Amino acid sequence: FTDLGARSLGGETFAENKPVLALHRRFGFRIVRRYERDVDGTPHQVVWTQMSREA
Repeated sequence: FTDLGARSLGGETFAENKPVLALHRRFGFRIVRRYERDVDGTPHQVVWTQMSREA
């Protein structure tokens, strides 16, 4: 976080991708929100995970 000057880092993962969500959790990311996104006309549940630098 210091080198980039970032306050947080986040990303989207499909809800059914449990191995990636588990990896994010192990690295300290937290689930911030869930929502639906259309991909090629098909709705998918998406999980936004985020890690913030400590104050």
